[in-house]
Amino acid sequence: NAGTATIDGDDVTLNSNTQLGDFKLELNDSDRLELSTVDQAEARNVDIAAGATGTTLGIGATDASTATTIDASGYATGIGTIELLDSNAQNLTLTGLTGTSAQTIDFSGSTAAATAQINDGTNRIDVVVDGTTSGSETITYDLSSANAAWATGTNLSTLEFGSKAASYDYIITGAQDLTLNGGNAISFGSDGQRLDATGLSGTLTATLEASGSAGTETFDVNLGADGTYDLTASSTETSGNYNLNLTEGGNYAVTLAGFDANDSLTITGATVDVTNLNSGTDLGGLETIELGTNDLSATAAQIDALTALNA
Repeated sequence: NAGTATIDGDDVTLNSNTQLGDFKLELNDSDRLELSTVDQAEARNVDIAAGATGTTLGIGATDASTATTIDASGYATGIGTIELLDSNAQNLTLTGLTGTSAQTIDFSGSTAAATAQINDGTNRIDVVVDGTTSGSETITYDLSSANAAWATGTNLSTLEFGSKAASYDYIITGAQDLTLNGGNAISFGSDGQRLDATGLSGTLTATLEASGSAGTETFDVNLGADGTYDLTASSTETSGNYNLNLTEGGNYAVTLAGFDANDSLTITGATVDVTNLNSGTDLGGLETIELGTNDLSATAAQIDALTALNA
């Protein structure tokens, strides 16, 4: 290693012509450093000074000409925030990040498709924010490389999406368990925005937060029969309504809390069994069921609860 370059400035952006060679970088208290090129960021050791807090490392790839992967394994877990920034309209992937709830990974300034591969030993989750197609922007939690659970507050980093959180669709896939609550709660703000968990065969435990501006927005929550779901509609919901869509036939294992009479349940699977929804006691406060021509199996207690709500 050529030595250590210490950053001493509240907000420093390296010029794209800056050559760092093999220098290690160190951030002081409250410093923000933005790396502008692939060479500046690739396999770079970036640490923080003893006792430093409030540090931020921005990763740009303004010189990228194709999809670019950057080895981020040398970025210290003590860095407060890691930002994925401008990648010259090319897909950008950071590999080797270590999951910790004390660190925020910020996609607010990302362009094209930005991926953070977050690791906990051999366990990995890929978080992909893809804004390349207008009208089909997505935030994906990909558990296909996971071999154990991921959870807010333990091994999952805090994720910041900025304004994208209130408009991008959420997709969750894979066979492991995922907990999204607290700072990683799923946020809805735009009419028609959806959470698609039909590709999940593990357990999703999630808090849903809605803040539509008009008050008439509908937010779709699509569930498949292979997953298990524990969903809570947050008390911070200010406006908008949820439509829970059971998309395929099968027996659904679902726990619902915090939903109300303005939210609804739609059955699009041919034969759906909800006797395990809230352990068969009720339908989670949902007042409306759209059944269409499909078949629904429910308990007597669930029917009684639905009848009482519609009395």
